[in-house]
Amino acid sequence: MRLFFENEFFQSDFVKFLLKNICNQNIVPNICANLIFMIYGDDREQFNYSLLPVIFNHHPAGASAKTILHFAQVIESDKFRKYDYGRVKNLLIYHSTEPPNYDLSNITVSVALFYDNNWIISTEVCNGK
Repeated sequence: MRLFFENEFFQSDFVKFLLKNICNQNIVPNICANLIFMIYGDDREQFNYSLLPVIFNHHPAGASAKTILHFAQVIESDKFRKYDYGRVKNLLIYHSTEPPNYDLSNITVSVALFYDNNWIISTEVCNGK
């Protein structure tokens, strides 16, 4: 796991080396494109393979490994709740063995959700209009 994660998702030296020396050189474009499809969803008909070097100069931009794990916890539990540290640490932090659900009634701004049939979902906070 340390080859791929060093506190940030896909930001280890190993991953950076692979992207710089393999994907940026277009040595194995199908493998590199498949990496993109696994993360963002498969849309081969719309994908411009010649942009792989440009894409991999900017991506992955990094995300906290904890954020990715929290996303997986939400999907697995089917509950929109705070990060689950495990029973013992949850007791120390939340005073409960289970993490509490987010109180969505506290949200006071408009939120728009954009979705597609692929894996990643984007959100945008609106200015109330």
